[in-house]
Amino acid sequence: MRKQFLAIHTYLSDEVKKQFLMPPPREDWQTDHEWAQDWTFEQAKCLGYWVGNDDFFFCHWEAED
Repeated sequence: MRKQFLAIHTYLSDEVKKQFLMPPPREDWQTDHEWAQDWTFEQAKCLGYWVGNDDFFFCHWEAED
């Protein structure tokens, strides 16, 4: 049975945060469908994420217990 999880991720450094928040080049943009495919795995699927200006961000996962 799959359950819902909310994960809180913390950046390892300011440099990692800067890289994560930098938008990709236009040629690397993804559709919502492509993003969902990239974050779907055998035992888990990321349903969405929320990013602000703090040192952390949230991901909503559906995963096996």
